Amino acid sequence: YTACGELTSSAPIAMSGDAMMTDDVAMESDGDAMMSEDGAISSDISGFNLEDLTISVGDVIAWTNRDNAPHTVTHGVSPVVDPSAAFQSGSFFRDQSFSSTFTTAGTFAYFCEVHPSMTGTITVQ
Repeated sequence: YTACGELTSSAPIAMSGDAMMTDDVAMESDGDAMMSEDGAISSDISGFNLEDLTISVGDVIAWTNRDNAPHTVTHGVSPVVDPSAAFQSGSFFRDQSFSSTFTTAGTFAYFCEVHPSMTGTITVQ
């Protein structure tokens, strides 16, 4: 899913657990939902906004930074990182992406550690 901007997903360049940083490649659109060739759901970070997303167990979300500032995608309620750290991107920069696979149903709060007022929620059904 994307809020705005160009949509991308990708080939991995570094991996930690089930999360990865990626380089951009083309994606295909079906209405508002954007899905890459590998099935990842895309969410652009632009204008200092994170999204509230609803997905299914097993879905992959790929966040792409469209801002000039660095961002993170961090599991927790700002400014506290969740001790389970289901996902944590570390800093990523313009046109870089971070992906995570959601294998458990539930609600996951997330935020940007660089900009703690940027928050979102992922609901996994």
